[in-house]
Amino acid sequence: MRSSIVVVAMLCLILVVGCSPEGDATRDSTARPAPVAEEPAAEATNQVESVEEVPLDDPSLPREDSSGRSASQAVEDIVAATNAGDWAILHALYARPQVSLAQATTEWQDTNTQYEQFKVHETRIQREDLAFVRVTYRVTSDLPDGQPQVTNVNEPGQWWAVEKVNGNWKVRWMPVQ
Repeated sequence: MRSSIVVVAMLCLILVVGCSPEGDATRDSTARPAPVAEEPAAEATNQVESVEEVPLDDPSLPREDSSGRSASQAVEDIVAATNAGDWAILHALYARPQVSLAQATTEWQDTNTQYEQFKVHETRIQREDLAFVRVTYRVTSDLPDGQPQVTNVNEPGQWWAVEKVNGNWKVRWMPVQ
């Protein structure tokens, strides 16, 4: 009788713990909880603060968009357009630009941003229409007083959000420009 109670208690414990996220014994110990998949607010930032906020990659999801480009290629294209001063292409590569092309062009010309040592380290696809790309770089831009500002983003890097718009990967708007 005593062993029956122990067996029933163990089964109940397994059922209760096995069904909760904290007690799932099959879960990968490196897994991080995925952020809630909601439409980002207009003021949402492109950069994710830490790796804990970035979901694991889902290898079953497609890597390429309808043009054959990857999420990491979209990030590299943004940097190339910035360095080339190709403002129309740069503006078009953002998922939802927050300002008009004319206003963005004026701001980009004033800041004269240049990326150096830009490197993509990792891409994680969360959904068919959302990815995160981890990058490191050195960026130089001009402050309003004309002085150059240099920012180094070293390892562990920075995660940039990339989303599909009309089937094509585009970088989420970065308000810190």
